[in-house]
Amino acid sequence: MAPLRQSPLAACLPIGIAAYFALALSIGCSKPQAQPETDQSADSQPAEPPIPAGPSATSAKPDQPAADPTLQPPKAGQPKPGAILTAMVTAYRAAESYQDQGAVRIQASLGDQKVDQAVDYSVALVRPNKLRMQVYQAVAVCDGGQFWAFSQELPKQILNRPAPEKLSFLDILADEMLASALTQGPSQAFSWVPVQLLLLWAEDPLKTILYQAQEPVLLGTGTIGDRECYRVDVTRPEGKSVLWIDAESSVLRRIELPAEELGRAIGGGQQLDDVSLVIDFNNAELGSSVTGDAFKFEKPDEAELVERLAPPAVRMLGKPAPDFKFVDLDGNEVTPKSLEGKIAVLDFWATWCGPCRMSLPLVEKVYDQFKDNDKVKFLAVSVDDLNVTDQKLRDTFTELKVNLPIGRDPEQHVGRSFQTMSIPAMFLIGPTGLVQHSEAGVRPAMDVELADRLAELVAGRDVYSQTLARIDEQRKQYHEFIEEWLTKGVYIPPMNEQKEIPKASIGEKTEPSAFTLTSLWKCTDLKDPGNIVVVPGENAPASILVLDGWKTVVEMGPDGKVAATHALEIGDREAVSFLRTAVGKDGKRYFVASGSMQQRVHVFDQSWKRLLSFPENALENPHTGIADVQLADLEGDGVPEMALGYWGVNGIQAASLAGKLLWSNKSIDTVLRIAVLDPDAQGRCNLICTNNRGTLVLLSPDNKPEGELQVPGKMFHWVTTADLDGKAPLELCGLSARELGESEAVGLNLKGEQLWDYPLPKGVHQRPIELVVAGQLRPDGPSQWLFPAADGSIHVIAADGAPFDKFNYGATLDGLATTRLDGKPVLLVSSEQGVEALRVSWPEK
Repeated sequence: MAPLRQSPLAACLPIGIAAYFALALSIGCSKPQAQPETDQSADSQPAEPPIPAGPSATSAKPDQPAADPTLQPPKAGQPKPGAILTAMVTAYRAAESYQDQGAVRIQASLGDQKVDQAVDYSVALVRPNKLRMQVYQAVAVCDGGQFWAFSQELPKQILNRPAPEKLSFLDILADEMLASALTQGPSQAFSWVPVQLLLLWAEDPLKTILYQAQEPVLLGTGTIGDRECYRVDVTRPEGKSVLWIDAESSVLRRIELPAEELGRAIGGGQQLDDVSLVIDFNNAELGSSVTGDAFKFEKPDEAELVERLAPPAVRMLGKPAPDFKFVDLDGNEVTPKSLEGKIAVLDFWATWCGPCRMSLPLVEKVYDQFKDNDKVKFLAVSVDDLNVTDQKLRDTFTELKVNLPIGRDPEQHVGRSFQTMSIPAMFLIGPTGLVQHSEAGVRPAMDVELADRLAELVAGRDVYSQTLARIDEQRKQYHEFIEEWLTKGVYIPPMNEQKEIPKASIGEKTEPSAFTLTSLWKCTDLKDPGNIVVVPGENAPASILVLDGWKTVVEMGPDGKVAATHALEIGDREAVSFLRTAVGKDGKRYFVASGSMQQRVHVFDQSWKRLLSFPENALENPHTGIADVQLADLEGDGVPEMALGYWGVNGIQAASLAGKLLWSNKSIDTVLRIAVLDPDAQGRCNLICTNNRGTLVLLSPDNKPEGELQVPGKMFHWVTTADLDGKAPLELCGLSARELGESEAVGLNLKGEQLWDYPLPKGVHQRPIELVVAGQLRPDGPSQWLFPAADGSIHVIAADGAPFDKFNYGATLDGLATTRLDGKPVLLVSSEQGVEALRVSWPEK
């Protein structure tokens, strides 16, 4: 989503960071061409958030720059780091009160541009039930009689309830919106709750502080103001943190947090210099008197007391739509009165909004279905500034091949009346004027869901109750999760919890029951064999390519001898774990190579000369990491293109083998696997990919969303296609996660219907391997799916899902493929023992 009137830099920052550090560096993004030049008017700016009276009303001021203290190495006679941490915990547990003027502070530079900004991270507390907390976007105040809280993103709502007898983590985490405002800051990797409260409330704070940490190390001492502090190194998987603990009082005065990932995120791909991320607990005191003013709260007149915080769009559901006045391009006003008796779809967009280019074609699909129904009215309301011409709006729709009616928002009702701060956003208003549904952002399946909702409304049935019921169920699940999470007593982010991965024990070698395997040869010349790719030969035996280590491809002949070794021309810190290959219309063969979490994919010609690496500058401007690459003819010209899936927010891209970016789609998050579908009438191949929701997304060759496959109870992390029976369409197989380290194979069709499933053994492979392989083990007839499991077993499944056979190879599997030698089927296996060719023989009929 794109925030309205968003700064260009803020558009580059991940959610939860941009809100806290509106950096003044012009890095990472350029201003969209048609983005408004003028500021938002005063009446559509968010109201000033109500700040409770007391010390937190003032801006946090660091005691001194984080890099300024005089550091001293450890000295003989100083306490051990474990004793220092224990003394800190003891001091906080014994204290009846605490107060600070804390701040999270970030410093960075890019050339001559500097940033040094702080955001509140302050706490005042008197046991058992007085609190003032101002952390990131969350504010909470409890005076012992009443509890108030709000998120600065929802300034007109004040959560209010009677004070508990004793405050606890549940009081600040029970409300989802407050918890979100409280926990989505850069310090959450260290503790999901404010560190001060962790020390004051947790039964054993060290379980969190030392979670998966190395042995703590005393780095020496340093001074903050006039206070000498021990500096204790606590290194966890996310990086090194340094705790500054007062040598006299054991008060925690500073935490230096790992900043490398934050530097990459806010740098928009450019490497920042001198990045530091620090929590300064300024003026922190244990056991001192806290003024009563610290716990006073004054409700702003325009704010409403509520039992739970909720986005304005959710609070509107089932209620009359707010007053608004839009204008279509013919000058006609569109108001609640003009829409009486109509079902209205109001879609908010802008010419400069990238995600809107994904959502508008989806809305267009639904418009085509209902445009002749006089009960339904669509209006795509542009929030562009008025200096953007009507013709510019029309030209944008022409470019997108969208014919939706266009409206404008001259009085900025989108932000003021609908309280929408980001686009794309959609509101569905029923014939009686009630808000029936709202949608923020873009999802591949939103067109299908919108069409279903409109059909319900046309039939005279409200739909808002369904959404409210779903929200209530989500709240219930959240509360169950929080209560379960709190019982663990380890207050790290839930996504950082490291569950134990089921370990697979390699089973003893067994033989298949349906056929016989006979070893033709075993090559032990490779040092570290991995994935296998078989390249068909023209009037010659197939060539067998095996990855050897992370930078070498070994070419093997049909006799198992090494025919050639190709050292890949890639960077010292780059690695390859998979190969793809295709032939262009010129008859030349191309290879692409990369690996999970790598920054670049490398293109080689048939002589293994590197032609290019893509993205070219990714080593200097790193991204979230490549997850998969597939080759497909996306333009119908006989020339293969690359489809790249990325971890995280970079989504999926298409690029030519010459390194030209064809398109990019960031609306699909975490594309771990891409598969190529049948070509269309023009010879262009469609794509299907996984995403972080566990569904499968269909994309046209030119990046148009074609739908989303949702199979009940399945969470897909892998998808592949193959022609198993020689007939269209291609067979489709996915892997669905049942539990961590447990997957099942699932056959399905492009309607999203499950055809079969097959549970696979528990465990995770220790090195990258193609998890699903299509191969022909019979002398003739259909091919089969082959699944190499982490326990060394190989599972063979027929195209219709019928279990074909299973056996144990007796060693860790590192690569699997099939080929034909002397016209007979052969199974190729790579393992730590080498590369082996096994002839497949069948009993005579």
